Amino acid sequence: MIDVRAFSSLSRLIFLNLEVNRLNVVRNGLLSRQQRLEKLLLGHNNISVIETEALAPLRSLTQLGLQGNQLERIRFKTFLKLQTTTTHLLMSSNPWICDCELQRVFNKIQHVRRLRVYDYEDIVCHSPPLQAGSFLSSLDSQLCVAETASVLVITITVILAVVGALVKAEHNRKNNQTVNEAESEKEEK
Repeated sequence: MIDVRAFSSLSRLIFLNLEVNRLNVVRNGLLSRQQRLEKLLLGHNNISVIETEALAPLRSLTQLGLQGNQLERIRFKTFLKLQTTTTHLLMSSNPWICDCELQRVFNKIQHVRRLRVYDYEDIVCHSPPLQAGSFLSSLDSQLCVAETASVLVITITVILAVVGALVKAEHNRKNNQTVNEAESEKEEK
């Protein structure tokens, strides 16, 4: 683990290669003074977490290498904090958990004009078992289908329950009205 203050005196740094250093986490504050950093290579480490504010100070970053780490998931906010004109991301060779959440993150990243996942076509799913070995790009539209289907089934079930309750209430109202009318007729006779 690198101390958060390790690079604080290197404010003019434009290239930082930390590949193959057994790093586990990219912490908030580690790059707080590297606004000029253009190229950050973090590939082939053990990085499994990038804290949300860790990349925020980087204003000039054009390339971020994260390939060959232990990233299973990534938060969109992490990249949204990057205020650069164009940043190429390298993210293949990680044990990605390909689910609807990951699909949404990559979809959002691809729609941010200044961010480009350079090796998107090479991103392979590690899990769940059904998707293991598949390219994320080939599964994109399928990953949220099950979730959407579940939401649809739940919505239909709720609608049917509400309609059933309304029909039953109307039926009870009519029965009560008939009973009341019958009692009124008895009282009049």
